[in-house]
Amino acid sequence: MNTTAAERERNLRRLYLKPRQDGHNSRRLLRASGPLPDAYATPDDVFAYQRDMAELAGLLNSSDDGYPPGDRLGVELSRQAAYQVVLTDNTELAPIPGYALPETTITNLLDVGTRNPEANHALITGLGDEQLLGADYHRDTVIVPLLTHEWEDEGATLSNMFSWINPDTESGAAPFDRGNPEDPRAVRAGEAAFGLAQLLSSTQSETTGQNLYSTWLDMPNADGQSLGQVNPVATQALAGALTRYTGSMVGMSDALTYATGFGRLGGPIEAVRVFSVLNGDAEAGQVITSAAFTESMRLDGLFAANESLGIDSSFLGCSASNLHWLATTGLDMEISERQSDQNIAAAEHSQRLNAAYTGAEIIVGGPGPGPAMLAAAAELARPDALSPDPSMAGPLPLPDGAQGPAGSTQFGTPPARMYEMVETLQRQGLINLSDLPEEFRSGDSMRPYEDLLGDRRPSDQSTLAGAGALQMLPSILEAHGIDPQHAASYTTYAAGQLDHKLDSVVYPQNHSGPDALGILTTDLYSSSTANVWPTGDFSG
Repeated sequence: MNTTAAERERNLRRLYLKPRQDGHNSRRLLRASGPLPDAYATPDDVFAYQRDMAELAGLLNSSDDGYPPGDRLGVELSRQAAYQVVLTDNTELAPIPGYALPETTITNLLDVGTRNPEANHALITGLGDEQLLGADYHRDTVIVPLLTHEWEDEGATLSNMFSWINPDTESGAAPFDRGNPEDPRAVRAGEAAFGLAQLLSSTQSETTGQNLYSTWLDMPNADGQSLGQVNPVATQALAGALTRYTGSMVGMSDALTYATGFGRLGGPIEAVRVFSVLNGDAEAGQVITSAAFTESMRLDGLFAANESLGIDSSFLGCSASNLHWLATTGLDMEISERQSDQNIAAAEHSQRLNAAYTGAEIIVGGPGPGPAMLAAAAELARPDALSPDPSMAGPLPLPDGAQGPAGSTQFGTPPARMYEMVETLQRQGLINLSDLPEEFRSGDSMRPYEDLLGDRRPSDQSTLAGAGALQMLPSILEAHGIDPQHAASYTTYAAGQLDHKLDSVVYPQNHSGPDALGILTTDLYSSSTANVWPTGDFSG
């Protein structure tokens, strides 16, 4: 539901203001503030108010970062920052002219308030008792104005509200704490991440009625710019907070994702909304897309590891495919919303997917298929983990005369996934490197798959030099305990066998990305029975 400007102002006044109770009925005050002190009750006292608040905020912010405020103080400082940006962005709401604080003062308040993860969790989720949050708290009254405000530091201070989530996620995941999957820090992180995903995917605020998803795509008073363009640093922090939950977004269980606390977001429509918003900043998009690719590739290895133990895990193929579809479709939606030239859009789509795929390859080349790889994938959330320059992160250039990129276009194909399975078994010591074809080997490790594809014959031949070796992958896997029928079932579905069902949800009647935005910005199809993720039930 979209609201008119007049309706929005009425809603804001109802949420943030209340009449004074001292007979001055024409004067209205912030709900969080209580009666305005007599010393600051007139327009002439605005300077004194701003001066005193600046001194208080500066004093609080001078404390060491290692000393966070208590829960209640953290909540109140962040709430006050939110209310102040409401006044900054809606000057008509100020109880007296010039009441809003300067941004430096607001960021000082926010910097201190966001040092407490429990306070952040309560504000993001609304899960806190009345003593902490008040009787009528709703997160839309705090998180939404903080995200929609155009920060001078591009959301760097605000990012502290989200940056604790990724590290706390690890507290309940093996190998760090496998014996305690219900570690309260991990649960708290999952609940906060879920709250953020809900905010990014919602089409209607429960407090103002505004279409939140449309707001993230077209920020207020920002000339059509998205959240990622207005506050890129905050958007990167949001992406980092959600890296461990890409599997959860496509319906994978906690037992598979090694994460907990993240609820049921919905179906493909809701997840695509999240990814399209995060892709509004290229670096944030690379972080979340690489995380989805990493999780998809991790399932290749997990399938092989389980099969080597006699456990049929072919059902994982659907989740692997869902992750790939989500990553590519989320990026497509963001580019379609911003770029009308289809050729330019296609080129950008390919370049950014290749950059994300390369990031995933770097991560996958490390630990095995379990939580350790997830921990490595979480490093994608660090600002310096991946180069933000796509030209520095793309696939290796091919020799003269070679054709086609060896990057994301090959990701998810049966040979690519089987090669990842062999790599997993080799890293675990279940396959001797010396027993593999020479084309697969590079020193004391296996060659990257895209590097293998780049090894082509002279320009008059388009056949891969390693094509014969790639044909040996099924027999190599079978020789090491992988059931060929299970492998065929897994790779078939992991290669997008059911993508057409997902496409029909967001691209009805074979429409393009721009048309699909009309579906994402409404709830017309989100409640449809088709808005579900395909599972490992191959009977359909």
